[in-house]
Amino acid sequence: MQKRDRMLLYRRDYLKNRKSDVRFTSIKKVCSLFGGDAAHRESAARLAEELFRQNCPSFDELSKVAKAACMLEDIGTFVFDRKYGILEGDIILTHPVAELTGREQLYLAEALSALRLEQGKYSCRFLKNEKDRAVVMCIVKAVRDAKQQADSHLLNRTAADNVPCRIQKFIRNIMQEIKELTGPKTDYGDPEVIHDIRVAFRKLYSVTDVFAEMIRPEWTQRFDTLLKREITLLGKLRDLDVRQEKLAFLMKNNEKVPAEIPVFWEMLDRARAKALKRVERHCRSEEFQDFLDMLQKSADEPVCVPILVKTGQARLFRMKDVRQRYLCKCREDICAYREWLSGVYVPEPILHRLRLSFKKLRYVQEFFGDVSGREKKKKADECRWFQETLGELHDYAVLRNDIAVRMQEVRKTADKGELRILMQLRYSAGKEMEQLHRIFMKRWNQR
Repeated sequence: MQKRDRMLLYRRDYLKNRKSDVRFTSIKKVCSLFGGDAAHRESAARLAEELFRQNCPSFDELSKVAKAACMLEDIGTFVFDRKYGILEGDIILTHPVAELTGREQLYLAEALSALRLEQGKYSCRFLKNEKDRAVVMCIVKAVRDAKQQADSHLLNRTAADNVPCRIQKFIRNIMQEIKELTGPKTDYGDPEVIHDIRVAFRKLYSVTDVFAEMIRPEWTQRFDTLLKREITLLGKLRDLDVRQEKLAFLMKNNEKVPAEIPVFWEMLDRARAKALKRVERHCRSEEFQDFLDMLQKSADEPVCVPILVKTGQARLFRMKDVRQRYLCKCREDICAYREWLSGVYVPEPILHRLRLSFKKLRYVQEFFGDVSGREKKKKADECRWFQETLGELHDYAVLRNDIAVRMQEVRKTADKGELRILMQLRYSAGKEMEQLHRIFMKRWNQR
């Protein structure tokens, strides 16, 4: 974080809205917005209220502030960076609690900010009177004592309706999946295993790329290159598996067998064995396991930037707002390809980029769980169909290019029969591309 950004966090003025313009929010709603489960906190909150009454009987009317503070105790955990700012108070100022008066809002803001500090003395920002500060410290003590006495599961955080929490949870789930897929007994020679591992890494990379403006720069700088490395390494092996699969399909259609193209097939086998050896050595290395542990551990700390980013723009964090914005963004990216697809010729790389845009939309839909309802499911199925159809087309394009690239080397040792078959297979791959393109364009024009 730059020096200017740190100044934004600590040195800012507060402007007061007219009372008629203020929108109050219930405690449960605030809790939900920032990723807490209000139902699991009520028991501990009632205990905090009672402890405050016992410790400060002369301020009995403020016991409801202690209850609110316990309900909202960690609302900034997955939103703000602990290293640079104590902004829980700002959450209360911008989301005033309906159950409290204006003065009580300030007590709550101070208490939540003080609760953020695990060590050291908190300097009150909103209440300067010594008596008020003492009351805030009583609220803090009541909440901390209630937490110690209550069962730990009562204060568990959830990913309720909060995007930063959902991103944390998503990273944890993907990392758990990758850990299971890359265990000591993993058979990296199985094409399906490689496919599943690569898809998991692609999901993680795609989602963090889509939400790049919400992700902390430190997290991106640390993991972006490493995630790309994993995708590229696994991709080279996966591409060879797909190439052999498509080649076998074309040979079957042309009533041929691999034994009739021994030189080319052996080249693919050697390339695959070499790629498999690299993947296996890498995935069984300590470096890879350390990377996975580091990535998994990162999900226990805030991954997202503060609500006020360095440009001063407010970041969305409510699920419905972010869902609408990012799904629209993905669909706009797809629609932008429309004018590229109506020329005399369509370059295959354009279709490949469109395929990646459909894949990104699919991953974002999965992230939000955006497939409920008949209409939404229909759109999700359509997205999958376009991605898979364009994927098939791209696989044949890669195979055609691979045959052309290796042909010079093949000619050195192959007989004319093998060369003739390879040219026939390359032609067949082109025909498959044309057929898939016609099928794609027919459905694309019906959208």
